[in-house]
Amino acid sequence: MTDPPTAGPAHDHGSAGAAGNGRTPRRMVISTLAKGWRLPAFLLIAIIAIITGLHYKDISNPGEESQQFATGILPSFNIFVSNPNASVNVNVDVMCNAGTSPTPCTTASSAQAELTVKVSPASLSSGYVLITTNFDYFRDAAGSLPFSSYSDPPGSARIYEDEIPIGAATSRDVLSLNIPNVVEEVRGSVFGRLPVIGNLGSKDLWPSMLTEDESGTSTLEDLVYHPTEYPWAQDNLQEMDKPDAYEALHGGHGAVLFWNPNVLSITESLEDITGVVSTQQVDYVTPPVTVNGMAYTWNADTLLQPQFKSTDPGAANSQTANAFLAGILLGIAGAAVLAFLQELPPHRESGSGQSHEEEIATPR
Repeated sequence: MTDPPTAGPAHDHGSAGAAGNGRTPRRMVISTLAKGWRLPAFLLIAIIAIITGLHYKDISNPGEESQQFATGILPSFNIFVSNPNASVNVNVDVMCNAGTSPTPCTTASSAQAELTVKVSPASLSSGYVLITTNFDYFRDAAGSLPFSSYSDPPGSARIYEDEIPIGAATSRDVLSLNIPNVVEEVRGSVFGRLPVIGNLGSKDLWPSMLTEDESGTSTLEDLVYHPTEYPWAQDNLQEMDKPDAYEALHGGHGAVLFWNPNVLSITESLEDITGVVSTQQVDYVTPPVTVNGMAYTWNADTLLQPQFKSTDPGAANSQTANAFLAGILLGIAGAAVLAFLQELPPHRESGSGQSHEEEIATPR
């Protein structure tokens, strides 16, 4: 006798199928929730990584002087003498933290310059030293400095001039003035640009400058650069050193002729700078500098225009580390963007009501 079939296996199979059918929707819900969080998470990671990476990239760049500091017009002083055999020593002291409340050189908005001239040989007791400059300032006791009111040479801007009698008075601080700041610090780098001291052109037998006074007066009218002799005086060397042998430009008369000094020796010092750059590495300095206590000192003949840059080694190392971090963060940002794009739902074809995943999940 054959045993009747039992319903157990069918019941078990049904229970297993039901359990299997019950787990599938749960997996779909979990997967859907996970996908819903992944999209904004990847997007947020990408945004944060890009912003932070760009920040570290920016601060990893070496310090560069500002456009205003790099292109600003520096005070320029040119030296001439009424005696072509005279030599002149010019000493300029620049103090970037002068005043009753000194501030660090790197944060000061202005500096103070004191210019001293000394004429040799010492036996000279007559004549003048002519200082021309592109910088407007006031003398201590003599009032406003005279200037050329015309745009004729030298230069295209007004030229301010000062005539200093040769003698004992020239061995002192003859000019004291405030000038724009000469030092700037940017991201651990210190930049310096000091006033230009020298003379226009090279030494020549012919005069470099003529002061023109108003007709019938001793009031300065203009400065004539490389004056031209009248035709009647051009073939007479005895007239070469006479002011009235040269053409005036504005109807006045020639007053004094000036030449480049026989020898022009220049010393320029920047006080209290070693405290700023003592722990830094010098990137460049032109011309070569001498350290005197807390000061940088430059020496030259004919023309001097000191410039320098120094960098804090610690800042340089920090910039390298920041560049490394920037690379890592921007790499993370790129990976997050790719992951975000991969998580986007597939494109649905026109007329289709189901996505590819929905088709797979739908029971047959």
